[in-house]
Amino acid sequence: MRNRIAHNYWTVDDDIVWTLVNEHAPLLHQALATEFQAARSLLDGDDDQPHG
Repeated sequence: MRNRIAHNYWTVDDDIVWTLVNEHAPLLHQALATEFQAARSLLDGDDDQPHG
């Protein structure tokens, strides 16, 4: 998909992209939020957070 957007952007269906962003971006954010928090805790030296 990246290749198509970067090099053939005129062939991209905006409705499909919008659907992907609307439906999948929140799920991706939710999945990564725990990992981001764990990384922040590691960087801050807080070992009370589970690593995982």
